[in-house]
Amino acid sequence: RQRGFAAGCWSFTVDGLEGGRGVALQVLAVNEAGRGPAVNCRAFTSRLPGQPWIEQTDSQPDSLAIEWTVDDPDGAPVLSCRVQMGSRSFTFHRSDSFSTSSGSSGGKWTASFKDLQPSKKFCIRLTSINAVGEGRTKEFSVYTSKFDRRSGKVYEMYHGTSEEYARQIERSGFRPSTHGMLGRGVYLSRDLRKARAYGCVILKCKVAVGKVKIINHQGHRLQQSWAQNGYNTAWVPPECGMVPSGLEEDCVWDPKRITVLSRVRI
Repeated sequence: RQRGFAAGCWSFTVDGLEGGRGVALQVLAVNEAGRGPAVNCRAFTSRLPGQPWIEQTDSQPDSLAIEWTVDDPDGAPVLSCRVQMGSRSFTFHRSDSFSTSSGSSGGKWTASFKDLQPSKKFCIRLTSINAVGEGRTKEFSVYTSKFDRRSGKVYEMYHGTSEEYARQIERSGFRPSTHGMLGRGVYLSRDLRKARAYGCVILKCKVAVGKVKIINHQGHRLQQSWAQNGYNTAWVPPECGMVPSGLEEDCVWDPKRITVLSRVRI
């Protein structure tokens, strides 16, 4: 009673257990009259972190950024994450790379990488670490762009189509496609080669991209719903496996963000 009783409650600590395991306990009370009935229960030690959910949030010709979330096991929150990119390894600590949102029990980790080559694919291996040990490593592909790709900017892009549709667009503006790998929107590309595959007439356009979402793999959770989640444009990076040609593509939700400048002679 002197060691385990406080404020009307009994407590005790068992040391030397293995992380992420259950242990069977039997608890009974003893007084001067003898032992009371026993109660059996099962308790668990903290577990290893799970696999993180990773997304690429920015792509430039010489840099990129990612963010990821990982559940904090009870009693053993994630303290650091190790990110491997090729032969390079980086460790991000919770105090430096973790942020929480108001009203949220979780949070996001963030990291950025600079001095990269343009239009390249990089494989990232991310491992979360807590007091129990290292969780399962998650592999994820990220990409640098061929062109500057900043949200809120205005860029020249190309749209390939037929002579008939080109005249309609020049007269009345774009009409969003109702189907496609990124869902509803107007499909364009900053790569002229991509536009050439869609018709004999190439329209050069000025596009205010607004807030851009990177969709870099099939089955992305926002592949068809990026606009409903607050984004104005979805962008498919080059060589990410989304399209057979490997050329980049944009999908713009609102046609009013697009202004036709001229035709491109090909």
